[in-house]
Amino acid sequence: MGHGTEPEARRAALAMDRLRVQSWVQPAGLHVLANRRPAAFAWPDRHVYVTTGLLALLDDDELTAALAHELGHLQARDRHLAALRGPTADDIETRADELGCELLTAGGIRPAVLARALAKVRDAPDTPVQCREALTHRIEWLRLRDEIQ
Repeated sequence: MGHGTEPEARRAALAMDRLRVQSWVQPAGLHVLANRRPAAFAWPDRHVYVTTGLLALLDDDELTAALAHELGHLQARDRHLAALRGPTADDIETRADELGCELLTAGGIRPAVLARALAKVRDAPDTPVQCREALTHRIEWLRLRDEIQ
C-alpha cells in the first residue's frame, strides 16, 4: 500500500479539522493509504488511517463521520469508558459510534450521516462479504438511535 495524493491528503485533513475544534478531542496523526478498499482504522499510537477507496466513496460529511468514529476509538481509550447507556456498551464499535456521534453533534453534523457512510461502505464492491453483516447491525443501531433522539 502506498500513500494517497496531496489533494486526497488535504481533503482528509480538512475533514479531521472539522472534528478537532472540540476541546476534548486529543490530536491524532492522519494518513491516507493508496488502497481501493473503503476503510478507516485507528491505532493506539494515536494515528488514524483512511484509504483512497474510502475518500472516493464518501462525501465530505460522510468522511468526517468516518473519522469521528475512528476518533471515538481513541477517545474511548483516553477516557477509559467502561460503559455507555444501553445493553451494547461492551461493544467497541458501538462505543466508538456513540463517541463519534457526540463529536458530530458538537460539530453541527447530524449523526445519521455516520449510518449513511457505513451503508455506502457496506454496499461497496470491495468490502469483504464477511464485514457486511456487522456493518448492517451498526447501521440499524445508528438509525434507531437517531429515531429515539
